[in-house]
Amino acid sequence: MSEVPDANNRHRLPRSRATLAPLPTWLSLFRLLWPVPRDVASLAETWTRSADERPGWFSKSSWSLAFVAKLRKSLFPDEAPRVWVPAYFCNSALAQLREAQVRFHFYPVNDDLSPDFAAIRADGEAPAPDLFLLVHYFGRPSAAAEATELCRHRGAWLIEDAAHVLLPQKGIGEHGDFVLYSPHKLLAIPDGAVLVVRRNGASKLGEEVVSGLGPPSNWAEQLRSAGATANNRSGFIWFAKRLLQKIGFRAALAPSTFDDTQQPSPTQVAPELSALAKRLLPEAVRYITKAAKSRQHNRVVLDELGTRLDLVPAWRSGANAPYMASYRHNDAKRVFTSLRQSGVPATTWPDLPPEVLVDPVRHAGAIALRNSTVFLPVHQTMRWGDYAPLVRSSSSSIAPAAVSLKWDALDHQQWQQLPGFNSNLLQSWAYGEAKAASSKWRTRRVELLCQGRRVAVSQVLQRGIGSIAILSRINRGPIFVDDVDEATRQACLKELARALGCWWKGRALLWAPQSELGANSVLSLYRSGFRLLSPHGWTSATVDLRASESSLRSDLSGTWRNMLNAAERKVQSVEELTDDASFEQLLLACEDMMRSRGQSFPTSLYRQLRASLERLQTPGLMLAVRRDGDIVAATWAVPHGTSATYLLGWSSAEGRKLSAHHLLLWETMVRLKKRGISDFDLGGIDEDGTGGIAAFKLGIRGARYSLVGEGWVV
Repeated sequence: MSEVPDANNRHRLPRSRATLAPLPTWLSLFRLLWPVPRDVASLAETWTRSADERPGWFSKSSWSLAFVAKLRKSLFPDEAPRVWVPAYFCNSALAQLREAQVRFHFYPVNDDLSPDFAAIRADGEAPAPDLFLLVHYFGRPSAAAEATELCRHRGAWLIEDAAHVLLPQKGIGEHGDFVLYSPHKLLAIPDGAVLVVRRNGASKLGEEVVSGLGPPSNWAEQLRSAGATANNRSGFIWFAKRLLQKIGFRAALAPSTFDDTQQPSPTQVAPELSALAKRLLPEAVRYITKAAKSRQHNRVVLDELGTRLDLVPAWRSGANAPYMASYRHNDAKRVFTSLRQSGVPATTWPDLPPEVLVDPVRHAGAIALRNSTVFLPVHQTMRWGDYAPLVRSSSSSIAPAAVSLKWDALDHQQWQQLPGFNSNLLQSWAYGEAKAASSKWRTRRVELLCQGRRVAVSQVLQRGIGSIAILSRINRGPIFVDDVDEATRQACLKELARALGCWWKGRALLWAPQSELGANSVLSLYRSGFRLLSPHGWTSATVDLRASESSLRSDLSGTWRNMLNAAERKVQSVEELTDDASFEQLLLACEDMMRSRGQSFPTSLYRQLRASLERLQTPGLMLAVRRDGDIVAATWAVPHGTSATYLLGWSSAEGRKLSAHHLLLWETMVRLKKRGISDFDLGGIDEDGTGGIAAFKLGIRGARYSLVGEGWVV
């Protein structure tokens, strides 16, 4: 049964304060007082793939389209360019093309939004295109190979519309003669679009045509000189609106605009970037990968919540930073209206062109897509409270369980014997000891009891702030027993938050919960008082070592297994080392490696961790490969209960030639399995920051997981 919020239910969850578009930070607004940066033009290179591509700025992608049409007309002046546009397209984006007096042909799309090439081929009366617009809807790559062939066969230029794409990715911008990006749709800037011109695209424009465009800094001015007229006041309107939203004012949402298939065109803006956008761009681009991560995070949560509304995620796979979250429903209008009445800024898309609307038989597919889809914002300034209206109040009315806290009552042996409570390194006894010995943090351990039964434990780091406040930190806790129900989990989270976070009592809690990313965990934490600071939650993968050795090997990716086979042929033996000197060599090598990347390294913490493991008689596993007596590669894995974590790894140039790390990590898994370890954590996967290392770990084919992120309670 659908759980669409009931606007007449007085007991529903709080109204959403979400906005359709991302809001700028206070720091970025403060930067508006600074002079316009000189290097804004170079920021366009963020959206290029190679030095052969030439990027330039416009205010909107509709101006980028007009610029391409102007170029085509200058080279083929006999008649107006014929532009092929998908029928499922936003009419307002065609405003500048209409003023350029091009001729339109709207081609059909499939249900997955790819061009319906079967229908295109069957339409023998369709005029040949001069410009073919291929859209990568909502950040998903659209198959471009057939579009490329069509353009080559008919002498057309291929334009890849990546206006919904935050950053270049595989499958986008690889075929087109031109690529359109619209950063202003995804970043907190009033305007800003990038046109990328490619010499070696589908039509092989070549150096002569590209050079004839002139310098990119002059592209927008060329449209001005060609008669384009528009004002540049929209930036100030944007600023006023965002400022009001920042201080808490939210305009009332219209009850319903679902049937408005043609919306009024936005205020026309000048072709060039506004001065306001130029000031905001450097800050926006600086944090663009964080924005991408936040959008991925929000989509995961919304997709799970959407199932409670009987919403089916549409067109989601492949988008590295979704523009919006798209959902299908057989009564989309009802869902849309209910969401809007609850303050959720649901929207529809697109405002179909009139040529499409007047031919409902030919364009039935595009019209059906428009009328069955609802969109929700996933932008980087969404907050967890914005999701609350998506869930009925009944889901939060579970009878609360009474939970009490018991501090520092367990010793090491008891902690080690707790079933499942040693599933991550940061909650292990040895890590708590090491942290206390290497820093100013004090380690405490708490049991959470419900009716006298232990249902969870957590390791808590604490330090005083002068004599007036206590700062607590929980990293990857609490850890629950397997059979704890949702009501008890919620009560435990609330009790921890109440005990450790209370600003008027001088207590604050920094918290990175052991909660996998998902709607239930997000809303449970939100109700406990947790507020997210960073969406960059811990992401890793675990390998089930209870499987047979042959199964583990067959699960490896083909490339990884080939590298392992090669390493086994090249390396005669793998040593297990326990001496201090070898560990110190590995530690210092890792420290040098991290410093060369501009990152800090907790050398003292790892020394103390190794000492704690030795003292507790649960030593780590250090393996190494030697060549001519010298260590050329080494790894260190740390056990905690029946689990273990890959913590340190280093390889010299010689070690990399030997593919030594493949062999070392394989041997680590095999030897940990013989020790009775059941789960092996690969120690973190960061595809954005360390893509090569992430690809190496992903080749092991472990089970991936992502945690919600880090926040605080005060």
